[in-house]
Amino acid sequence: IGAHRPRGATRHSDPIHLATLNGEHSFMQMLIKGNAVKDIDARDGNMATCLHIAVEKNDIVAVRILVEAGAA
Repeated sequence: IGAHRPRGATRHSDPIHLATLNGEHSFMQMLIKGNAVKDIDARDGNMATCLHIAVEKNDIVAVRILVEAGAA
């Protein structure tokens, strides 16, 4: 079993996935509040939701933003 490697962006990553991956909390909030996120639980090319990414990065602020927006 090898070391854990963090997820990276894929060509199927939505802007909200990229913002979560990069810890861009203000941009995440702007996308959510601006109704630019069609499905908060959408999966990227790695089959990860934004919430998966935030938890893997131990980004509590992103987790809170996503859960408050309805991520499950």
